[in-house]
Amino acid sequence: MAYFLKRFGDGAGSSGPLSAAVWYENREEHIQYHASPRVGVSMRVGALSIGKNLAWQTSPVEEILLEVRNYVRFRTANSIYEWWEK
Repeated sequence: MAYFLKRFGDGAGSSGPLSAAVWYENREEHIQYHASPRVGVSMRVGALSIGKNLAWQTSPVEEILLEVRNYVRFRTANSIYEWWEK
């Protein structure tokens, strides 16, 4: 399965086998793999390992704008993104 993350405006983002929801509680990082965007988490999408094609991480999701099957458009404090899986 492949995941895609693209920022509206400049098209920046990443793709790969990793789609993780990331959040912090009590200064501890929590990660849920194979996750789709939801309010309150940052999305990390891209490569599974560190290398030339690093994963892209958003700031926390503030609002879900559209959600249809395997596609989500969402807003963070600074940007609007689209996320999908194939």
